[in-house]
Amino acid sequence: IPNLEPRQKITKEKQQEQNNDLTGDVLTGKSRNTIRLAFQNVNGLNIDSHGGDTALIFEEMKRTETDILLLSEPNVCHQHEWMIPSIRRAALKAKLQTPKITLSTSKMKYRSYKKPGGTLTVHRGNASSLIQDSGKDSYGRWSWTSLRGTNNTMCIISICQGGGTNDYRNQT
Repeated sequence: IPNLEPRQKITKEKQQEQNNDLTGDVLTGKSRNTIRLAFQNVNGLNIDSHGGDTALIFEEMKRTETDILLLSEPNVCHQHEWMIPSIRRAALKAKLQTPKITLSTSKMKYRSYKKPGGTLTVHRGNASSLIQDSGKDSYGRWSWTSLRGTNNTMCIISICQGGGTNDYRNQT
């Protein structure tokens, strides 16, 4: 049984001081045999040949000991041949151990690498070795990963919720 410590909550004053929309527990050191999962709606990533925003995200992933990161709305068209290798290089440069990167987006190819919606899921370290299966829908609305545990299987689903009047267009 892991040693459970009382949670430290982020106060509204501290949240305003940080000038962002953080919610949840303050992260403390991670216990052994624990998987830390994080989710964020990034509402768009800038990607370049060095990984762009993903380089900073992967550094933060290491700092916070996050094993599985789910990002909603990266707004990138991974069908451009340079996109996934660029993100992978950024993961390796950040020294993420055995990174497994999954991007989902619709089949429609954009001229620009910017494209509404999608998901980006990153597994690293031991979490990568637990992957049993993974997949995504053809519309870029969600992706999933099945992880095998000692006595059970866990399915993690990353979802991008469309909005506004162009929902159908984002999914074709």
